Amino acid sequence: MRGNSAKAPAYVDCPQCWQRLALTNIAPGQVFQCPHCGGRSHIPPPAAPVSPTLVGVGAYGLDLGTRVPPPAAPVSPTAVSPAATAPNEKSSPLVKYVLVAAGVVTLAIVGTLLAVTLSHDSWESYHGGEFAEKVKQAEAFRESNPLGAYRMLEGALDEASSHKVKDPDLQRAIENAKNAKDALFVQVEKIIREQEAEAKRLEEERRLAKEKEARQIAEAKRAKDEAAEIEARREKEKKERQAAAHARVKAYADVPKSARDALNAVKRIEARTEVGVAYVKYSEAVGESWADVKIFVESPEGKQLSELSDVLRSAISAYKSAMDSWRWKLDARSDDEKSVWEHSLQTSWKHASEYIELADKLLAPDSCETALEAIAEMAADKEVTTAN
Repeated sequence: MRGNSAKAPAYVDCPQCWQRLALTNIAPGQVFQCPHCGGRSHIPPPAAPVSPTLVGVGAYGLDLGTRVPPPAAPVSPTAVSPAATAPNEKSSPLVKYVLVAAGVVTLAIVGTLLAVTLSHDSWESYHGGEFAEKVKQAEAFRESNPLGAYRMLEGALDEASSHKVKDPDLQRAIENAKNAKDALFVQVEKIIREQEAEAKRLEEERRLAKEKEARQIAEAKRAKDEAAEIEARREKEKKERQAAAHARVKAYADVPKSARDALNAVKRIEARTEVGVAYVKYSEAVGESWADVKIFVESPEGKQLSELSDVLRSAISAYKSAMDSWRWKLDARSDDEKSVWEHSLQTSWKHASEYIELADKLLAPDSCETALEAIAEMAADKEVTTAN
């Protein structure tokens, strides 16, 4: 039968799309067309037979003597039928991608290992002579500058220690350099210890200086914060005094006659001191004025106008202090003592005049509020002084 004379299909891979094709009646060199991609290619010639004997071992330990089966018998050419393809033997694209990725990873690993190997070899090749030159220079400075020679050897050995040295000659040079360094250390040990101690001392000074600077900065910041807090408190108190003074102005809108009489009584003392008065007359004037002021201060009007009462009392107190200073001046035996008590007398009179001026402002509508603020500020300062 015709079906019994047909030959078994031969399997080839399309070199353009890599699909496996089942071809019948083909011969080496014959052109076929792929039913998948439409590309035209030649049937490759059969591989040469290999003897199934042990050929030998390769340079990297691979067995090159594998047994290879004989090639398939050639088949006669025929047209390629799409239905004759072997679907179970198709090459999967996923498998190809996996193989390509594995190849890339393998190349990366091999390249890294090769780079590490070459880095060691390149350091020995390019820096081995430089190491020997440094050792030679250190030997030349051994007598004139042992510490410099020690530092040269130390630097060269530190650089060499970070590389794996394989060259026997370079290994011996490194060992000789270590011995020379140890021998030099005996000579320069004291200098090195002194330098280390000096470095520690300087480091300690820098540390203490930084701590001192930090303390100064902290203290300055604390002082600044305290000053800002005090200033804010003062500003707040000032605003409170201003508000209180503004509210108290109404009380001085209609000043009673007794308030002005009390102020005039104090002014009479001031007038007598300006034109000149004897001590006896001065004492009488102070006593009379204090009687008038006391009557007002203890009256309902004086209690309502408390600021005016405080100012008038302060003025009388200043005149009484002046009277005491005058008496001590009269009893003084030396000119120096008299000069001291004279200064105290004039100072008391000056304070009394300032209180009288402040009382005048209290009774004037256009300056009453300013006077009230000044009196409140004086009272606050007196509280601070008393607390301290």
